[in-house]
Amino acid sequence: MIMKKIFVCLFVLLSSACTVFAEAVLTFGGADLVEERTPLLFMKETGGLSLETPLSPAEGYRGPRFFGGYGRSAHGSVDRAEIDNNTGPYGLDMLGFTEGGMGTVDVMYGAVIFTMESFAAPHTNQPISLAREKAMVLRTYTGYIPDQEGWVYFYVMAEGERYVGPPMSYTRDTEGDWGEKTLIIEDPRTVAWTKLATVDGTARIAGDREPAQPNFDQVTEVGFFFTTSGTTRVKDAARLLTDFFMVSTND
Repeated sequence: MIMKKIFVCLFVLLSSACTVFAEAVLTFGGADLVEERTPLLFMKETGGLSLETPLSPAEGYRGPRFFGGYGRSAHGSVDRAEIDNNTGPYGLDMLGFTEGGMGTVDVMYGAVIFTMESFAAPHTNQPISLAREKAMVLRTYTGYIPDQEGWVYFYVMAEGERYVGPPMSYTRDTEGDWGEKTLIIEDPRTVAWTKLATVDGTARIAGDREPAQPNFDQVTEVGFFFTTSGTTRVKDAARLLTDFFMVSTND
C-alpha cells in the first residue's frame, strides 16, 4: 500500500512537471496605442503586400510594428486604414479598414503581419512554438451589415515558408448591432493549412493554394489576412475592424 501511494505521488508530480502552460507571445490591442486617429501606410487602389516596409504608423503609435497591406478590387477607395484611439466597445483602440463613400468597391482585402521583433521577451527575435490551446485569437467587428460577407485567414511563417489557415467567417452569427465575433484557432496542428498564395502581389488571397502543414515549433511570423465582399450590392463590401489579436506559445 505504501509503495502504491509513493507511485501515485510520483505519477502526479511527473504529470504536473510535464504540463506545458501557454503564454502570450504577442498581444496587439489595448488603450492608447495612439492618441488620435492615426493612418496606416497609405496604399492606392488595389494596394500591395509589403513584407519590408511597415504598414503600421511611423509616428504616434506605441504598439508592435506590423507589415502587410490592403486594397480593393474595383473603382473606389479604401478610405479608412487607420488606428483610432479608445473607440472600441471596450474602450480599446481599433484597427480599421473601411471602403470609401463613393465608387463601386465590391471586394476589400488586407493583411496584418508581425515579425519576430514584436514577440514578447524572452521570445523576441526567436522562433516560437505555437500553443495547443487558444494559439491564435482575433476579435472582429463588422457593424450591422447583413449583406456583407467576410473571411479571416490566420497566417504563419515557418522555416522560411508562408502559410494561411482555413477561411473563418467574421460576419456570420455575429452578436448585436456591432457584429462582434471572436475567431480562435485552438491547436493549429489540427486544422488544414495551405501555402500562402496571393493575387498579383496584393494582399488578396488566391483561390488555388497548395495544401501544406507548417512546422508549428519554428514559427517566425504571425498575423492574419482578411477579405470582405458584398453579397447583394457592391457597396456592402464594407469593413473589417479589430481591437485584439493574441498569439500564444508553449515555451
